[in-house]
This record gives sequence, C-alpha cells and structure tokens, in this order.
Amino acid sequence: MVLGSLSVVAFGHGLTSHVLLLVAGGGQHVADVVKQTGQIGPLALLSRCLAAQVRGGPGNPRCPKKDVVPMVVSTHVAPEGSVTDNRVGSTAVIQGSGESVPESLPEASSAHPSGAVALIGLRVTLGFLFLWAFIDKMFGLGYSTPSAHAWIRGGSPTKGFLSGANVGPLQGFFRDIAGAPGMDWLFMIGLLGIGLAFILGVALRPAAASGALLVMLMWFATWPPATMGGGQPTSSTNPVVDEHVLEAFALVVVAAYAGKTAGYLGRWWANLDLVKKYPWLR
Repeated sequence: MVLGSLSVVAFGHGLTSHVLLLVAGGGQHVADVVKQTGQIGPLALLSRCLAAQVRGGPGNPRCPKKDVVPMVVSTHVAPEGSVTDNRVGSTAVIQGSGESVPESLPEASSAHPSGAVALIGLRVTLGFLFLWAFIDKMFGLGYSTPSAHAWIRGGSPTKGFLSGANVGPLQGFFRDIAGAPGMDWLFMIGLLGIGLAFILGVALRPAAASGALLVMLMWFATWPPATMGGGQPTSSTNPVVDEHVLEAFALVVVAAYAGKTAGYLGRWWANLDLVKKYPWLR
C-alpha cells in the first residue's frame, strides 16, 4: 500500500503564484490525480501550466480547471506493517514520472540535545581552564606555579614562561616583556575576565576574541615548528597544531553558538540595551 502522498496544488493569478503543500493519504487519491493529469510527468505539467498562466495565454488544455494543477509525490511502497525509512538520505518517488528526489533534511531544531549539552560543557570547561590558571598564578597552589612564586608573594605570572622563549621569530619580543608589571596585570586580568565570561555565559564574543589572541601569542612563544631550542629538544609533537590552536578554535566555536550555550545569565546579558546596540558584546 502507498503509505503516504504529498499533493502540491499551485494557484496562479497573473504574475502571482502561490504553492500550497497538502498531505493526503491513500492510493485512490494518487490514482485519481495521475489519471487527471494524463501521461505527462506531473513536474513537467506543473511547469507548463504555471508558465501559461504567467504569459496570460490560452493555457494548456490538459491543465485542470480553475488554475489548479495537481502534482503527486508519494513515498516508497512498503508492505503492510513495515516501518518507513525516514533516515537522512532516503528518497521519495514522484508518481507518473519515475523520478526520485531526496527527502527533506531535518531542521536544526530537531538536532539531538546532546549537542547543546556538549557546547555548554565546552564553554564551562574553557572558562575553568582560564580561571584556574589565574587562581594558581595568584596563590601559587603548586600546579604550574610554586607557592614561593605566587603573584601575591611578589612573583611574576609572565616571567617564568616568557623568559624561556628561545625559539621562533618573536623570541626577543617575549623575553623583553617578561616580568614587566604592566604585562603581569594585563595577563592576569585577561585570564580572570575570560574565565568568568565563559563560566557565566556573558560577553562570550569579546572573551573569545581575547582568549584566541592570548593562546595564539602563547603558540608563537612556544613555536611548535621548532624541534630544537637553545640546544635542547622542544618536545613539540606537531609543527602546526598543539593545544593552543585547539583552544583558539574551541573559543571561537562557543562564541559562534553563544545563543544556544549562554544559559540564563547569557540571555539576560543579550537583552541589555548596550548589548543590543553593540551585538559584538554578546
């Protein structure tokens, strides 16, 4: 049995054409409409009738009266009791023409909710990555920063990393700014701001731009293309892609889908007058 059919009815008035898509069931309806249209394929008949209406000529005598042109598109025939295949990539058959066309792709709204959950998880994870770096350098928790080198104890958050830049075209620049008070403040404010923005879901776009710039500067400081630096192996495992590149792309992805990952605070932020006036602040 024919499990379903789609009837497209076009109404033409002068230069205006409206297409109405109706859902109809039953094989008898399909047979009646195909009989009415004759042997010509319904797609060809529809185009001819609409063209005649636009030209304003006498029209095709095979077109149904009252400017109604039926065309039937039905799904494949399946045994009774079987389940139709609605997966992406399946096809529908146009009755009377022998043509097949792809079925409609699912709308974005039908995407699996796990995608949104993954994006939210990515946002919070990136935020915690930056926020933890700030906390560790501020208090010297012993992970990447010893207690004696904590910022609150007079240590420099940038000196240890940037002073070790001995490869790449910007190594001299990084060593010159290592330990400068202004750079320490800028670096720490950046870590704190990016971390909080991503965890809270506000100002994701400026935070993502700042974060991507920061991690790419760190990429230049480590310079993965080099295998040796200062006479020692650099431990680089890839000449282009490292964790800094991955973090930069992840930041951009989260910001691009800010509307779907921001949460309650993000929606509140997006409705502020200033943010509406300057959408790049979202």
